[in-house]
This record gives sequence, C-alpha cells and structure tokens, in this order.
Amino acid sequence: MVAGLTSGYQYGAEMEEAETVYDSSTGELEVSISFLGGEWVARGLQLLEEDNISSLEDVSYDTLRDWMLEGLHRYEGVLQTTWTDLSRFEAAGGKIISYHGEQDPSIPTASSVRFHESVRSTLYGNESFAKGTSSLNEWYRLFLPNGPFPQTSLGSLIDWVEKDDMPVTLNATVMSGAYKYEQQ
Repeated sequence: MVAGLTSGYQYGAEMEEAETVYDSSTGELEVSISFLGGEWVARGLQLLEEDNISSLEDVSYDTLRDWMLEGLHRYEGVLQTTWTDLSRFEAAGGKIISYHGEQDPSIPTASSVRFHESVRSTLYGNESFAKGTSSLNEWYRLFLPNGPFPQTSLGSLIDWVEKDDMPVTLNATVMSGAYKYEQQ
C-alpha cells in the first residue's frame, strides 16, 4: 500500500466490524459479522438476496483480499472516488451536499475530507487555500456531523438549487435514546 493513501478512523468510532461475541451455549468466542460488511459480501459480491453472510467459516486472509479486489473491479465505475476534476459538473450548475459522520465505523471520515480537499486542489489550486475553499463551498459543501444523522439533506439540496438558499448547517433528528426526536 502506498503511504498517504490510507485514512485512519476518528477517535470514538465503534469498531463493531472486528468484535467478537461470547456464545454462552458453546462457551466460545465467535466473530460477529457486521451487517454492513456481511450485506456487502452477500448482495454485492455473491449477488444473493440476503441481508448478511451466514458464516465466516473458511474465510481466510486470501478470501478477504479476493473479495476486496472483486468489489473494486466489479464496481469501479460507480465507487471510484479518485476523479476530482468536477469542473464540468460545476459549470453545469451542479450542487453537492456531502456529509460524513465523525464516528463512522465503516469508512474513515478522512476519506471524505481528502476527496473534498482534492477537488479544491484540482479546481482552485492556483488560489490561496482560503479563497479556493470559499470558491468550492459555493457549490460543494462538506459537513462532518458528530451526532445524529442528518434527516433533511435532500430538502436542503433542493432549497439550495431552487431558491439559492446555501446550507450552512444540516439539521438532524436524534432517532433513539433519551433525546429521541430532538432536532439538532
């Protein structure tokens, strides 16, 4: 792997995908298959109508590597995020609201930050950082919420496109716990 191309997770991100669970009926520690990773393999790679894979038995390091490579090859056209020249999209009047939870357990937050910075550098690299960031924010906004999931992002995007009401924050609703339904 090339240095500088990987992103670490934020402090506080739950690492559920690497958890083990104690099975009291067998007295053994077992791997807990996260729904995100398991569903990706079942639906995206094995092309099954399943929400998760049933087991990690006989899954080796080589199997994991092969799954990653298969996913990269199969979905390269829709998952590729290295094309940072969005000038045609901007010229067409396009608007982007991107958000990435600060404690996302599946994809490091830094990956979204790096992509945003790469777009700024590609399109406005001849400007100062502050000026380039300001220019980019006119049509591409990146939000990094550290709390509830934003629930009204599509409405914010529609208001931005149709009413030129650029979002400064994204509203979020707490979906569970003591603060359920509270808006932030």
